[in-house]
Amino acid sequence: MGVFEKILKVLTSETEKYFLLEMYSTFCNVHQHSTGARKILGNQDIGVSRGGKITKIHALVNENFQLVKVILSAGNFHDSEFALDLPEGVNLEGKAVLADKAYCSQEICDYIQAREAICCIPDKSNSVLHHNFDREKVPS
Repeated sequence: MGVFEKILKVLTSETEKYFLLEMYSTFCNVHQHSTGARKILGNQDIGVSRGGKITKIHALVNENFQLVKVILSAGNFHDSEFALDLPEGVNLEGKAVLADKAYCSQEICDYIQAREAICCIPDKSNSVLHHNFDREKVPS
């Protein structure tokens, strides 16, 4: 019905004014009564993992923690699967894109750099290839 899309359009900020964007994700447990609805409008973005029924919230925020874009997914998908969808349609040119180690992959870094942005994603401890990034900007 587009209710959340309308709310998001009102809440999202202009990204042209800001220099930093951060990709982040979290999860929320789904109440037992929320499942089982008819799937007339498509997927409900509810997945099953060890923690039960879960929905993940993937967000792109600016340096003032204002929401730029949000994507919902089933909880059994990895964060990095939505890393290329989050900045889609957002001007990244000249901005620094921050994220945690879950988003560290060569494909994601290449995508960010191809859009003329600075990739500030730390390497995983088991990474074979290491890339340079600004450690001062990386979230802890």
